[in-house]
Amino acid sequence: MENKKSDFPQKFPIGPDALSEDKLTRILEEELTEWKPVGSPLPENPFISRIELYREYRFEDFDKVIAFMTEVAVACNIFPHHPRWENTWTTLRVWLTTWDVKHIISYKDIMLARHMDRTYQKYTLVSDNRHTSSRKEKEKTAFLDRIQQLIAKDEIEQAFERLTEYTALNREKSFTEELILLTSRFNSIQKEKRQGRMSWEHTELETNKIRFSLLDLLKKL
Repeated sequence: MENKKSDFPQKFPIGPDALSEDKLTRILEEELTEWKPVGSPLPENPFISRIELYREYRFEDFDKVIAFMTEVAVACNIFPHHPRWENTWTTLRVWLTTWDVKHIISYKDIMLARHMDRTYQKYTLVSDNRHTSSRKEKEKTAFLDRIQQLIAKDEIEQAFERLTEYTALNREKSFTEELILLTSRFNSIQKEKRQGRMSWEHTELETNKIRFSLLDLLKKL
């Protein structure tokens, strides 16, 4: 279902300024270290991209998630600025962006992220929640199994798409750099194949190399 203008708060006469890339990088490296910028198509218009700040919070139980969301909601209405968030049992995933400056990151997002982190401090004693940790480990195992299944079925392009989504939400620099290089190499092979500049035998040989390299890369997750 498409979003309508009425789905968003009233736009102020003067919108906030977007953050420069240098300032945002410094804030994320020195202060909001658990947050990361992620990009995705705007659901109501996939031709427009949005940039959001993303973070995942973990809690001891579901009641504490709701208590946190309720407490934060008060500040959201005061700012006013509201998150996009998703709750799965004891995990809360949060995305922040400023819709009235073309869905990019502004100081409104930084201020709300700071407030959410300060509010979360009273809940951090549950960071070693074994139930949440166990669930996250199972989710990761299931994800890796799914990628391996895609590779086994020769659906390598889908495997790359899933892994790209994963790296957008998980800051693992060395893995990301290797994935980018491998993706570029795979795309290059597919392009030469479509243009008839690579024989079927050579394509299969190079694709097999990609397949084994991708399986080796998964071991680093």
